[in-house]
Order: sequence, then structure tokens, then C-alpha cells
Amino acid sequence: MLRFALPFALVACAPEYGAMTSTVSDSAPAVSDSLPSGESAELPQVDTLEACAQPESGVPFTPVEVNVHILLDISSSMTGERWDELLGFGRQLKHEDPSARIGLSMFPVDGYCGAGEPVVVAGEYDDSLAVSDAVYFTRPAGATPMGAAIDALVGRPELQTADRDHAVLLITDGVESCDGDPADAIRALVSQEQAVSLRIMGIGTFAHTEAALQELADLAAPTTSNTDLLTAATGDEVRALFDEMSTSCRFEVDEPVSEVELDGASVGDFSYDPVLGQVQLSPASCEAYRESPCKSLAFRR
Repeated sequence: MLRFALPFALVACAPEYGAMTSTVSDSAPAVSDSLPSGESAELPQVDTLEACAQPESGVPFTPVEVNVHILLDISSSMTGERWDELLGFGRQLKHEDPSARIGLSMFPVDGYCGAGEPVVVAGEYDDSLAVSDAVYFTRPAGATPMGAAIDALVGRPELQTADRDHAVLLITDGVESCDGDPADAIRALVSQEQAVSLRIMGIGTFAHTEAALQELADLAAPTTSNTDLLTAATGDEVRALFDEMSTSCRFEVDEPVSEVELDGASVGDFSYDPVLGQVQLSPASCEAYRESPCKSLAFRR
């Protein structure tokens, strides 16, 4: 199965509403008035692809695939509307083929303070269906062993392969309530030989909780330029962040690269590894790429 299909050369960008207008005099004849009887006018077609111009051909490249591991808080406070929205996120994964391989861990695993092995290991089988089913058949209960849950991902083989990018999406509504140390666990996670980026999404959080989660999110700075805590009220918002994280910022290239362009502008902050034959965008350049509506990349010798 093809698991990664990233539109890197040309993506349709819809023109902004109201950007194209026309004015017609009340006295001007209608187009149909000048046509023979029985014929209708064909309106000119507007090419919406013009908003995202295709770059001139450069060095061929292929995005490196991504593993996204979802770390999901299933403590008792996640019941009600929070869980209903996450079930909606799970249903989206079930009916769509995400561009990334997906892993899933949930905490606690014992209805109290336990943190164990992943429920779904990325790449072992139909990731999206397995994640969707695991979330659907789970009911929140217990405390929040966040530190132990993050620490359990340190050194996981599927998050340390050199041929992929790796990211962890932590979804929670609270903070540590057991004996763990999530700050130390995050430092260990993001400082491994194979970089693992971390984003935190608070769902149904309160102000004091968000402040504490933001402090944890800041610890992921070595692997991402965007450490802002994101908050969500709907499953669609969770899916939007997941889609962003599943967009790779590492590319295999056929020739040496000395310049990278994004949407026609030079991207100065990147690295080229001649041994691996890969280009890696910096965290800041990666963020710009992920936020670009066109994602139109070109690599130059």
C-alpha cells in the first residue's frame, strides 16, 4: 500500500474569496443577446492552479516518510465531550488513508497510574484502522501518568529508524498526577540520536493547565521551531495538527543541492547530507513549508 502521497510540486490553491470581481454597466447588452437563437454562452473557465505556480524543473526529490506516534491521555477527566470529539478524530482516520504511519499509546493502561507498551506499533499493519478501533473500544479511567508514558517511548525501535522522520503528538486535558517527571522524559525523548519532534495539544483545558503544558511544550525546542501549545475543542482541530505533523521536511535527492526554493522564494536554512543524499529543512523552514498553502518546493544544484 502506498502510505505517503505528498503533493510537493503543485497544489491547487483556491483564490481568496472576493479577490476577483467584475463590474458590468446596466446598459451593456447581455452576452446571450449577441448569440444566434437557441445557442447559449459558455462562461470562461478560471484556472485556480494559477495561484500556485509550478516551479521550474530542478533536482528530482522524494519526501522521506513519517511515523507519527499519538500519545493519548485516557484518564477519567477525558470523559464526556472531550472523548466524543476524539472518537470523531478516530473515525476520520478509519475512513481516510493518512500520509504517515501511525502508532498509538494510551495512558494509564491499568485504570490508575500505569504506562505500558504501545497499543499500535507504526507500520505493523493497517495503522489508521487499528488506531480508530483502539480509541473506539476504550473508555477513560484513572490518573495521568504523563511522565511515564512519554518515557516509555524513549528508545522505541520504530521511532529510531534512520529512513523516516519521527514525531509524537501528545493529546491531554491535564498535567502529571502520578509520580512521573514529564519534563525529564521530554528532554530524553527529543535528545535521542534519531530526532523525535513533539507537539502537545490540550483538549478542553483550563488556563492554569495550559500554562503548565506550555512549559512542557517549550522543552521540545531542539526538534521544532513551533513549541506553541495548541488547544482544541473539536476532532477536526486535532486532525488538522495531525495532518501538519505528518508532512515530511526531509527529502531524498538525486544530485547535490545548494539552494532550496519554497513558493518561488529562497529557503536559506537547510542542510544537505551527501552521504545519505538527503536535504533536511531546518525547524523554521519546515514550519514555513507546512504552513504554505501551495507547498511548492524546488531544489537547485
